[in-house]
Amino acid sequence: MLDENAHITIPEVDVPAFFKAELRTYLEDLRNARMMERMDGTLTATREQHNRVEAFVLRSLVEDGLRENMSEKRLMELPINQRAPAARVQNEKFKEFMSPEFNQAVLERAASKDRIQHMSQHEKLRLRWAAVEARMAAHHAVETVPLHAGESACIAAETMLRALVAPSTAAPHPRNDILSSQSQTFASAGMGTAVDTSSASDAGSLVSFSDDKTPFLTPGVSLISKRITANRIKTQRNEALAQPEARVFNGNAMDAEIERRFGQDLFGTAVRMTRSKECTQGTKDQALKTVTLFIYVTGIQLVTDIRAHHLEIFSNAIAKEMPKTYWKSPRQRDLTFKEILEEARTLPAAKVGLSPATIERHLVTLKSIIEHAEYEGNHLSPLLHEGLFLLASFRFCNRIMIDEVPGQARMTVNTFTQMRVVAYVVRQSLSDHDAA
Repeated sequence: MLDENAHITIPEVDVPAFFKAELRTYLEDLRNARMMERMDGTLTATREQHNRVEAFVLRSLVEDGLRENMSEKRLMELPINQRAPAARVQNEKFKEFMSPEFNQAVLERAASKDRIQHMSQHEKLRLRWAAVEARMAAHHAVETVPLHAGESACIAAETMLRALVAPSTAAPHPRNDILSSQSQTFASAGMGTAVDTSSASDAGSLVSFSDDKTPFLTPGVSLISKRITANRIKTQRNEALAQPEARVFNGNAMDAEIERRFGQDLFGTAVRMTRSKECTQGTKDQALKTVTLFIYVTGIQLVTDIRAHHLEIFSNAIAKEMPKTYWKSPRQRDLTFKEILEEARTLPAAKVGLSPATIERHLVTLKSIIEHAEYEGNHLSPLLHEGLFLLASFRFCNRIMIDEVPGQARMTVNTFTQMRVVAYVVRQSLSDHDAA
């Protein structure tokens, strides 16, 4: 259904294609925001209620049409204490969707700028409607599917829209060819079709998840669903260490294991890597320390969820924000990363930030874990290796400048764009050295 990770320039006004790109992009942003709320401790009961109200309002705007005020019938579906917030959110969303800024952004994402002026008013309205529907579907999916089940969230969003367009349709097959025929139905059904709310409310019962798209975890390992603290990470680490050793082939042809699935969780991958390479105890400990700290800082527990920007976030956090000593007391081991940083604000600069050598060990170990995950057959982001190389190049340049140019100002590299320049310089230097 959703093969593209970002918007692409489309030569003609193709509403289904735009909807796919819009849903993929917005759903990823929304999942990241929801995950961050859980990691940094800002997910209060009030915030959680606001998230549910926002999802309800977006569904109202799609089913009842873009309107400034919510209908009385729709408001009565909510508890009394949520009706005023819902009416306020609907008013805000209506103004946002009707604003020139929102419409212009939709058009620019949908087509090249020279195509915008040639679009008919009807085409512009359909594209805006597709953007609104994508937001509604994404909110529904995030409220329905666990945050770590990214692909299942996409299926949930698309399935719910199928039920809205054709309520009598039977439950779809989980994944294969899920949008090939539906995109045409979606476009031809009319972007402003009103649907009976009684049938729409049953859409959640039609959701069917594909087993091969839900995270496959190491046996015995469970993901952290609430506060990410050192103690909870330790529990997950112990679960991964308890995974059974790989079965040795006994010589019987009937027992040959042709295909084996490996868990996508970071701890399980790290443990299997250290077992397969027969590492020293120091290397094993380093792998577990790296995974522990990476999960603590980023909240990412699956190796398949790692993106290049997570590497930058992790590197910057342990270099500039993490106190040199942490988790020394039982109380600290029950704090989230944000809470640790709050306490570290009073510390002098000399006591904040891990050493360059420690940071480099973590990055090297993380690179090994990522490579082992690929060896096990997991499909990872293609930009991960570039991100690791850029970070390594940054550290390499800093070491050179410290060792060979003492007393001079150090270069500051803040963005991946600047890191690419550094990486190019490093590559050229290494090439010139090899040639010499």
